[in-house]
Amino acid sequence: MNSYEIIFTLTNKEKLIFKLDEPLNKVHCCYDVPIIFYHDNNQILLSTGSIHENIVTLHSLLTKALKNDLKLHKSITQDIGYLYNEELQGNPGLFYTKLEERDYWIGNNYLLWSHKFATWLYNDNDGNIILEITPIYPGIFIDPAETANGTTYEKWIEGYKPCFTQKIPLDIAENWLKQASSILKVIDENIKREFAIK
Repeated sequence: MNSYEIIFTLTNKEKLIFKLDEPLNKVHCCYDVPIIFYHDNNQILLSTGSIHENIVTLHSLLTKALKNDLKLHKSITQDIGYLYNEELQGNPGLFYTKLEERDYWIGNNYLLWSHKFATWLYNDNDGNIILEITPIYPGIFIDPAETANGTTYEKWIEGYKPCFTQKIPLDIAENWLKQASSILKVIDENIKREFAIK
């Protein structure tokens, strides 16, 4: 059972929770934790990776979004989660750029976390900060010769819709950024202490 939680509150009913087994002062770079989004008595597992890496990504995207530097690329003319599923299937028609000598889908610039759902952070045309959670075709995680519970990608994508889309008020985004900065400071100190050369 998880005894410690880091909570990023959006509303009384909606929050991101990092579930830790130990207090934050024992957490370092290699510490994996689940991130769960709570929404109207529903839970969505967003990530199970490194807390350090996930908080760094959150901090980076929030910093850009607060400066209105995360407007969706002009090629993203449909829901970003829909296009992400198309990209995962290798379907043509998406805009790619080069990153470290390989093709990189431009939509990944807004990807916060990806597990069985994708979590996005971006600015809309009015400069609002948007948090969006979208499903990923479950068949991506199984043998390509199989289908997800008998459902092909083509059939699944017909019923695609985002799980959650909401504006993050400016004051909450600023609080999340301060909270992320504070957490990173503690983790960085833990890393120095844990891996100090003796």
